[in-house]
Amino acid sequence: PQAAPSTPSSAPSAAAVVPDSNILGSVNGVELKREHLPEGLEQELQDIENEMLQRRFHMLWAGLEDAVDQQLIQAEAKRRGITEEKLKSEEIDAKLPELSEDELRRAYDQNAEIIQVPYEVAAPYLREQLAESQREAAKRALIAELRATADVRIVAGHRVVGQGNGHE
Repeated sequence: PQAAPSTPSSAPSAAAVVPDSNILGSVNGVELKREHLPEGLEQELQDIENEMLQRRFHMLWAGLEDAVDQQLIQAEAKRRGITEEKLKSEEIDAKLPELSEDELRRAYDQNAEIIQVPYEVAAPYLREQLAESQREAAKRALIAELRATADVRIVAGHRVVGQGNGHE
């Protein structure tokens, strides 16, 4: 059997072994190295790598913050001898004020240009959005209250980068 001809766009196979990491390829036996790449490409590659590392760090940090919040809610529910759902019901849902028609109308009027549908059509959706916004604010307040009395330590590698409850 005859081997398939190599095309300029074919990617290297996973089994290909490159003995010198500076060698990127070859053309008719002439090695192509990083120094042969177009000017500015190395900086673009470095920028992409930096952006990827920043995104990775952000996602890791956000995930850790969520895990801390969840742990605080679990610990508080356990301390009170109730379920997490009951804690959220008592500390979040039960404390939400009922939206008045005036508040709803005011929110609609402030955003009518963006909403672009009549008040009667938008009101149920707007009520839902405002209620969710209030629920999130109440949850953030509960988390802030729990964090204020907790000993939270954020560790990066082997170095503590955040700790305590702000009462040091």
